[in-house]
Amino acid sequence: QTSAHGKPASGWLDATGTLTWDSKRQRVAAGQAVVFYHDDLVIGGAIAKQGALP
Repeated sequence: QTSAHGKPASGWLDATGTLTWDSKRQRVAAGQAVVFYHDDLVIGGAIAKQGALP
């Protein structure tokens, strides 16, 4: 999830810490918080290093 009121989106986090979304995300900016959930449980978070690529 990339915003407080945004819809959850699925993706993969690799061993280097790179997140790859399962579908295109348009509103992710560098410096934005990204929160990782499993159901309703927060399991991690990060700060976006770069925005979503076109």
